[in-house]
Amino acid sequence: MAPGRLPERTEYAITDAGRVELRDWLRELVAVPEPEYPRFQAALSVLSTLHPDEAAESLQERLHALDDDIAARQIALAHSEGTRRLFLIEDEYALEMRRAEATWVRRLLAEISNGSFPDLAGWREFHDTGYVLAEFTQMLAEEGTTATD
Repeated sequence: MAPGRLPERTEYAITDAGRVELRDWLRELVAVPEPEYPRFQAALSVLSTLHPDEAAESLQERLHALDDDIAARQIALAHSEGTRRLFLIEDEYALEMRRAEATWVRRLLAEISNGSFPDLAGWREFHDTGYVLAEFTQMLAEEGTTATD
């Protein structure tokens, strides 16, 4: 190589076998629903750790954030004229997932707030007094855990 000259650029290209593998993998990703466990779902599994009022307050905060995010995503999609829909379907999906989550959170929040959530009285009593209802203790025993775990 002459002084001052850069080395030749290396170019990479997907092989035919790589292209086949990519398509197989992508078909599987699109066709086969897989369980995905976001942080929110993990938090819901232990929501009873919070007092119902605290849970409702946190859900309200989440709902506000979801509504803000939904509005921003709607604006972004509205300003994407000229972009082919094929390149927007990921954004459409994300918007619909946020809408579905907001709808579900709104329903859960309403149940906690209006008192119609099943076992709300026992949940409140545990946080207010430390007393665990016998039916909860029995359920935990059947699952192989204790109320103090």
